[in-house]
Amino acid sequence: MFDFLKTRTPIERLTKRVTETGGEDGPRIEAAQKLADMKSPEATFALAKRFTISSKVITQDIEEKRMVVNMLAAKGEQAVEPLLRFLKSYHQVEWPVEALARILPNTELIPKLVTVLEDVAQNPFTSPEHRSSLIKAMHGHITPEIAEDDWDRVIRVNLTSVYLCCKYAIPHLAGRPGASIVNTASSMAL
Repeated sequence: MFDFLKTRTPIERLTKRVTETGGEDGPRIEAAQKLADMKSPEATFALAKRFTISSKVITQDIEEKRMVVNMLAAKGEQAVEPLLRFLKSYHQVEWPVEALARILPNTELIPKLVTVLEDVAQNPFTSPEHRSSLIKAMHGHITPEIAEDDWDRVIRVNLTSVYLCCKYAIPHLAGRPGASIVNTASSMAL
């Protein structure tokens, strides 16, 4: 009822500070360092939320995000699960993928990203931009060593799913005035 009376956990307080867009960068950096020092997956997930905002000064924003990537990479395997969870929840994926690429070899990274992409594609509330951002972030990590099964999964998620949706929807829409199917895509996927 009275949210202002609710006591926040230390992680919640630090998350609020690390995601503030205005003011000086000092409190954001201090909050990020405190979150990085914590050992819990929740703190690591909260640290990744720094990627959801942009500070007013672009060079400062890039430097802070690079700093957070370094903090996450330093956590190693401990950061993988929270980062994968972040990728499923937020469309700001470029920096978290960079952190994962510094932790995992491509042979482990790509299948994990493909699985995230499948999960995101199956969520009816996920925006097309989220999927295309993931595909764009995967660029540069795709190599000839990618298994055909992983490639096939990406094609199933991005192409076959649209085809099947249309295939099964058309009989229900046929003959209805004004019925139509609109498929959208993004040039970011190219």
